[in-house]
Amino acid sequence: MRSKTMAEKSANEFYATPLEASLLAKPLMTPGIKWWEPCAGDGGISQAFPNEIVYQSDVNVMMPGVHQADVLTCDKPEGITGLITNPPFTLGHEIVSRGLFEWKIPVLVLMRVEYMSGKNRLDIRKHLTKMHIVSDLIKFVRDDGTHINGNGTGRCAWMLFEPDVVAENVEMKWVLYPEKTK
Repeated sequence: MRSKTMAEKSANEFYATPLEASLLAKPLMTPGIKWWEPCAGDGGISQAFPNEIVYQSDVNVMMPGVHQADVLTCDKPEGITGLITNPPFTLGHEIVSRGLFEWKIPVLVLMRVEYMSGKNRLDIRKHLTKMHIVSDLIKFVRDDGTHINGNGTGRCAWMLFEPDVVAENVEMKWVLYPEKTK
């Protein structure tokens, strides 16, 4: 049982995903999947993939075109076949679990690497098939203009979880975090 709602958590855990970090997800995005960004925030990930991400939602709508919905309690939008998001850190497990076990769709998330090391995450970790570890700390910018590196001090990775696969080994790769695009 959650101690706080998605709305309560997201107010304190919003970190806009920089374009450079969003673009690193591309190699893990299976063609033909209709992606839903359920923690769209300011739309950073969706803006990087306007043709692949067909639905955007958040509990706190920040931009036009984003639907108001809580991914932990709403129905899956019709036609959606995958989730992609940079979730609130403390709700990552719940979001991945819902995608994998209830909706049985791939889930692609940007999370801290050490987040997956907990024993209480074994249920989702066994479905982790690919992890692209970002070479440098991602420079997240908060609403007040302060910078947070890597959601704190941790190294982030794009992680692909697949519902129909129990992975013996995770395909891991280091990906170069580029300088800010112009």
